[in-house]
Amino acid sequence: MVKFITGDHEIKNIVGDIYRGEDIIITDKKGKYLGILSNEKALRYLNKPNTKIDKLIIKIKPIDGDITYIIEKMIGSNTRLIPVKKGDKIEIMNIFDLLNNIYNDKNTLRNIKIEDIKNNAYTIYENDNINKAINIMKENGISRLIVINNENKPVGILTISDILRKLLIQNNEEIRVPKDEDFDIKIKSIIKNNLIFASKKDSIENIIELLVKNKIFSVPILDEKNNLYGIVTAKDILIAYLQNKKEKKYNIVISGIDLDEIDQKYIKNEYERFNKKYSNILGNIKIIIHVKKINENIKDKKIFYSIKARLISDKLRFYVQNNGYDFYSTINDIFHILSNEAEKYKHKDEREYLLQRMFKDDIIRYI
Repeated sequence: MVKFITGDHEIKNIVGDIYRGEDIIITDKKGKYLGILSNEKALRYLNKPNTKIDKLIIKIKPIDGDITYIIEKMIGSNTRLIPVKKGDKIEIMNIFDLLNNIYNDKNTLRNIKIEDIKNNAYTIYENDNINKAINIMKENGISRLIVINNENKPVGILTISDILRKLLIQNNEEIRVPKDEDFDIKIKSIIKNNLIFASKKDSIENIIELLVKNKIFSVPILDEKNNLYGIVTAKDILIAYLQNKKEKKYNIVISGIDLDEIDQKYIKNEYERFNKKYSNILGNIKIIIHVKKINENIKDKKIFYSIKARLISDKLRFYVQNNGYDFYSTINDIFHILSNEAEKYKHKDEREYLLQRMFKDDIIRYI
C-alpha cells in the first residue's frame, strides 16, 4: 500500500497507484526521502493531471522516539504514514504498524472501551445514488457512510475515496471526466459486499486484530440485536491509546487538518478554562477535537470548517459537532455547547431535589 516515486512525476503518471489506494513516498532522483503524498490528497488532484507531485508533498521530518511520540506525530500530520529513524536509515511506518505495536500493551488497552471511542454511524441505502451520498457527507463533515439494505442491515462502507475513484478513474488507470448521469449511479454498484463487523462486547484487542488482518481503517459496531451501534476507526484507537498512556499530557487531543501554533494554543486555552471550571464537578476531563475543512467558498474565499468534539470525563460523556466559516467562533460554539452540558449535569441533583421537595410539599398541602 506504499509506493516510492520521484517528485518530478505528474499526477497523470500515478493514476494506477491512486486507484489501488496506495500512499506515495516521494524521493529525489537519488532516492533521498522528501515527504509523503497521501492517497486522499492525490485523488483530489485527478482533475489537475499535470500537477507535479513534489508540489503536493506533506513534509514530515523523520522522527526518533517511542511509540507514543510516533503515534502523536502521525495523528498531528493527519496521514496514515510516518517516517521513522532507524539508525542511519529511514523506515516508513503505516497505521497498521502502529496498531501492531500497541497490541501487546494489554494494561493500557484494557482501559479503552468501545462506547467511549465509537463515532455516530451515518447511513445511506444501497439503492440511493452518489449525489445523495455526497450531500450527506458534506452536510455532516464526514468521509464515510455505512451502507444499509431495505431491512436496515449494514452491507458495506462507502468512503469519499470510493466515490472519487468511481467518478474520476476508468479502466483502473485512466483519468476520466465525470458526466451528469454519473451522479445517479447507485451506491450498491460501488461498494464491496464483504463487510466486516465487530460487536460492542468486543475488546479493543479484537478490534485491532480485525483492522490489521483485513487492512481496513474502520469497522462498524453492532449491538446485541445486530443493529448498528456505531463505527470505530484506527485513528480513534490510537488517540484513545495516547490519552490513556499519557493521561495528563493528552487530556486535550487535536487532530485533523494542520493547524498553526496560534490556532492550537487557542483550543488549548479554551480547554484549560473549561477544565478549570468543571473538573471539580466532572472529575478528570478529556476532550478530543477534530478539525476538518469540508468546503471552500470560492466567491469570498472563506474556508468552511467542520469541528467535532468528544468530551470524556468521570461523570459525563458527550459528543458535539459544529460547522462554520470562522474557525475561532466555531471553536467557541463547541465549548459553549460543552459548557451547557456540564451546567446541566452540575444542576442535575439540584433539580431532582427541588422536584422531590415540590412533590412532597404538594402532598403535605393536601393532607
